[in-house]
Amino acid sequence: MQFVLTCFVASISIWGPATLVSMESPCERILDYTCRTLPMCGILQQDRSGFVYVEVDYDYLCKLTGLIEYPGYRIPDCCRGEGARIYVMSAAEAARYSIPPLEEIGMVVHFNICTCKIVRAEHDPEIDSYYWLILESSELQNIRMKYELPEIPYPFHITIGVKWFDFEYRDAPQALDESLY
Repeated sequence: MQFVLTCFVASISIWGPATLVSMESPCERILDYTCRTLPMCGILQQDRSGFVYVEVDYDYLCKLTGLIEYPGYRIPDCCRGEGARIYVMSAAEAARYSIPPLEEIGMVVHFNICTCKIVRAEHDPEIDSYYWLILESSELQNIRMKYELPEIPYPFHITIGVKWFDFEYRDAPQALDESLY
């Protein structure tokens, strides 16, 4: 042990002081910041078309989009000036299942952020991918169950970044290691 310590001290004196580089992934930094500073709740809303969502603090966009370390991600256009949202029920679902205005509107909904994920856009020819915060909320699951809605095909999430295809890829990573997310 003494030999290892001596070698470590000798290496510092030979090469000079070293700076410890963080081993955190971009997702870990985003999750850490989110859990320390942002509220884990929002207000359930429903617009005139029947779309139901949870409106969360605008800082989910303002603060977190800048923490995404992959080039090209910007605040989603749909959220500029409106705030971040968690999708609960589409207007099409509300119409298909004849859902009346929800009695839960205005309710505070709690959630837990689980991880981050880069998701390829499949149905929009202008968008390459989304940067999601994946979350869990028993309250949101209970609302969907109460109104007898099918499971959504993807997890509850907050979109904190969008990458459009007009982004120049010269600085983009060659391959995204999605195992980090």
